[in-house]
Amino acid sequence: GHSFQFCTNMADACKRQRVSDDPLAQVTNEDALQVLRGLGRFDFDVLSLEELLRGRQLCVTAGESFRQRGLLEELHAEGCFDQSVKSKLGKYLGQIEDRYVSTVAYHNATHAADTLATAWWLLQATYFSELSNLDRFIVVVACAIHDVAHPGRNNVFQSKVMSETAIRYNDRAILENMHSATAFEIMLQDESLNWFSTLSKDFKASNGKTENLQQYTRKGLVDLVLGTDMAKHKEHEEFVKSLSPGKALDGTKLMPILECVVHAADVSNACKPAVLMKQWTQRLLLEFWEQGDEEMSRGLEISHLCDREAGLRSIA
Repeated sequence: GHSFQFCTNMADACKRQRVSDDPLAQVTNEDALQVLRGLGRFDFDVLSLEELLRGRQLCVTAGESFRQRGLLEELHAEGCFDQSVKSKLGKYLGQIEDRYVSTVAYHNATHAADTLATAWWLLQATYFSELSNLDRFIVVVACAIHDVAHPGRNNVFQSKVMSETAIRYNDRAILENMHSATAFEIMLQDESLNWFSTLSKDFKASNGKTENLQQYTRKGLVDLVLGTDMAKHKEHEEFVKSLSPGKALDGTKLMPILECVVHAADVSNACKPAVLMKQWTQRLLLEFWEQGDEEMSRGLEISHLCDREAGLRSIA
């Protein structure tokens, strides 16, 4: 009886999980496909996708965004990538998803998928109609990697305890630097994951100039991930206010604008429909309160929003 139940549970799990060795392959689960039809809307429900897939919601969301615009095929046709990009990128994003810590309540692969989906929605605005395929691709990948290996303890905590990560990055954008570095370390650990090497180093742009797309993409990814540091929130606000209403996308300010897109997507949960917002709020508070519990056990001052008792009183 136990063996039969185990096999049944495994079979159910396999139905929920991907049915292909390609992490970016389209899922066959009908319920998951129904949820994915909402990708591109602000109310896209990645939490339902998490429940249905149990472990590949980030890869599936990224794969669907690529398919919606034929993005990888377009980039290959433009000469940005060689043909091996899809296989390498799929394996890479699978490794990225695996490096998210599933026991972290909020900053996990589901949050990364939600950030990706929200940024994808933002990029559908008419304002971004002239945005290049490569820049759209950079936004998707930046969202996928932006919190990889997050430990569930924020920058304030890292600095307080002088963690190894805080020491390495001199208390400046501690986790954001770690996320970016980890993402590139994963890519370089195995050639089968190194989609970066498929980028053209001598791309002929429409203006006749030759561009090294590896340098351009690396700078873009690093800028967008570091731009998710909450310490830059006020700076992003002021930058958006400085943009002229009704004007076309200014190519000279492109990366700062895309930084604001990724940052806005990263902190968008409070704006989502109530049924989604409440679930995200619960996850975030649980993570904060776990940090506060550890701070209390270490005899440290409890960080802002991390006091479990005060938080529970406020919602009683």
